[in-house]
Amino acid sequence: MTPTKNKRKTNMTKIADISRSLLLQNQQSDEIHDSETSITNEENEERINEKIEENEERNENIEENEERNENIKKKIIHQKFQI
Repeated sequence: MTPTKNKRKTNMTKIADISRSLLLQNQQSDEIHDSETSITNEENEERINEKIEENEERNENIEENEERNENIKKKIIHQKFQI
């Protein structure tokens, strides 16, 4: 090979090495971002599940209160009829 071709091949090799290096860096950056996103998604899912449980408890309390209110109304009506 002539010196010019050798130099061209060396430059191409350098470009290929730099390209590989940049590609690897991008892949690593994507993997880090994906793992951070995964953690964030898991945290959000936990929060959502906690909120669902809290809402279910509130709904149960509301139902219990409605039942109590109905019973109180019935007692009041019953007392009115007795008077």
